[in-house]
Formats: sequence, C-alpha cells, structure tokens
Amino acid sequence: AAKYVIFDQSDGSVGWGFRLLNGTSGRLEFFVFPTTGSVQVLTAATLAITENQAHVIGFSYDGTDATFFVDDETEVVSGTLIDSIKAASTKMSLFAQNDTATLGVVGNLWDARIFEGELSQENFNWIRTQGISGTEPSNMVRHWPISEEAGVKIQDVVAGDVATFINDPTWDFTANDSFFHGETVGYSAVPIFVDGVELTANGNTN
Repeated sequence: AAKYVIFDQSDGSVGWGFRLLNGTSGRLEFFVFPTTGSVQVLTAATLAITENQAHVIGFSYDGTDATFFVDDETEVVSGTLIDSIKAASTKMSLFAQNDTATLGVVGNLWDARIFEGELSQENFNWIRTQGISGTEPSNMVRHWPISEEAGVKIQDVVAGDVATFINDPTWDFTANDSFFHGETVGYSAVPIFVDGVELTANGNTN
C-alpha cells in the first residue's frame, strides 16, 4: 500500500514517522530506525480513518509497542524493544512530502499537539472531548491551535515558536473554528495529535 505522511522526520535510513496507508483514508502505521538493528514498522491491523470524515487521531510509542488512537477507538501493536532511535537531521514535516518523496495526507487541519513521554487512553479522551471527559495530560510540550485566521504562520502557544505553512494554503471557518486547506499544505513542525478532516499536503517542509 502507498504510504502518506502524517508526520515524519526521516531520510530513508534514520529517524521515524507516523503515516497513513492511503492519501485520504485507511490504517495507521508507525516506523522507527533503531540505533542498532533494522527498521521497525508497526501497522494497525484494523484501526483506520474514513475519507471525508473528521477525526481526532494520534499515537504513543514506549520503545516497544505503538498505541494508535482514532476518535474513541484504540489499538496496540506490539514491537521489539529498541535501545534508541537514529536521529535524523532533516526537518520534521506534517502532512507534507518527506525527504524520500513520500506524499502527505490529503485533508484539512484544525489543531496539533506534541506530548513528552507516553499518553494514556484517558489523556487522549480528554483531548478528544476537549476536557469533557478523561484526564488532562500534564506533559504537553507543543500546541498549535491554528487559530490565526489569516496568513501562513502559526504559533506554538506552549513554546512560543512560530511555524510556517507553505504552498499557499487558504483559511476556512466552521463553528468558530479555523483551519487551513488548499492544494498543498506543508508544515515545519510535527504534532502527535491531529484533529482534522481532508488535509491536503504534498509539499516539502519550509
């Protein structure tokens, strides 16, 4: 199956990435290049996203197993314990073509977050329901609400960094929520959790 970047920091021999086995729908997959040994690829057996439907998706990796989250469903895929990850010098990309020319997922993007360490089902439920249920995670280190409503720069409200979209995406508004959409959307930082639908991103990171 074709691989489409959700987020990625790899160049084909080092790094890691989270991807979709179709441009608009399909199962989720995580891969990592360990310091010793060959690449480890963990693919959800059944958990998948659906085309033209909004989803909250994410994953957590503990060095052995990958936990995939899609809305209120969870799937754990067992892997082999690795000592450490081979770091890549390439920029992280979100829904954008990576250094090995793998295309980005197609759709729109509302919100992006990174957490340090593992994330539990209760943590993910809190994110998914916007605090109505679950347990608020205490380990969020990056958050892009994507609420600027104009332009191509968005700010991380936790760390204060500014990231840049590329390839002239456009803004749209639904229920007081803003999001980017366009023919191609690239992003120069990588979230673990993405709340979005129909995000289009086939460009390189900026």
